[in-house]
Order: sequence, then C-alpha cells, then structure tokens
Amino acid sequence: MYGGIEKDMELHAVFIKSYQVQIVYQIPQWISTYVHQQFNIKQCPSIFESLFGFPAISGTLDILIVQNIFILSLRTEKELRYLDIHQFENTEDIIYMILNVIHKQLIPFEIATMYLHAFCTLSVRDSLVEHVRKIENLSRIQLHEPIIPFV
Repeated sequence: MYGGIEKDMELHAVFIKSYQVQIVYQIPQWISTYVHQQFNIKQCPSIFESLFGFPAISGTLDILIVQNIFILSLRTEKELRYLDIHQFENTEDIIYMILNVIHKQLIPFEIATMYLHAFCTLSVRDSLVEHVRKIENLSRIQLHEPIIPFV
C-alpha cells in the first residue's frame, strides 16, 4: 500500500490462505466500531474472504459491485492472477475491464466461470447481465449469482 492512511480510516489486512496472498486495505473507522459493538469481534470480516469462498476452476472471475465501485479478481485453481478495485460510471466500464483482464491473462472464455456479487441496484445488475449475455465471448462464460440485489 502506498501513502498514508486517510483520515477516519483504519488499515486492515487479510491473509487468503488458499492463494498465499496478503491483502491490505482501508475501511472507515465507523464500520469497524459498529461491527465490534454489535457482534463483539475485534476485526471486521473481510469481503475478500467471502469473495474467494467459492471454488476456482481454470478461470474464475469474481465481481463484487457496491455503489459505483467494483472489485474484479481472476483466479485459477492455484493462483490469484488479478485483483483490483475500480470505480465505474456505467456497466460498460465493468465489461471493458472484464474483457481486458481475460484477454491479458489468456483465459479461454469457454472454461471461465463468473461469480457476480451485486450489492447494487437491480438496474445495474440487469444491465451488466444483459451485456454479458449479448457479447459473444462473454456469453460463453458460466454466470453464478450468489447474491441477487433487491433494490
């Protein structure tokens, strides 16, 4: 992580054992305080732990969408090939990143699987799924949605 910690933020770290990866990130202090008071635990559960809770095959894309931010990862059985956080203005931004990552990591579309975790409005989710189904290469990817938005 580069730079200092922003005001009213806490530094958290999580170790993803299955990939031997340490992820360091910032969260607002109020979230940590709330979780500690409500659940009597010292550290917030990490979204990264739940994001990687599904088995990976040759090319597993994990997409977590919250408001105007999305986390995109690409995993194989043995390694984490890509992980980054992006802001987006529309779902085309997300599609562009998905296509770019798959292309750069040389993952065949036919063997890829996508887990979509949509903590966003139903319209954003619907737009993204519609784009995935329209684009020939992406339409070959198996899409799983463990979380369906309700707003």
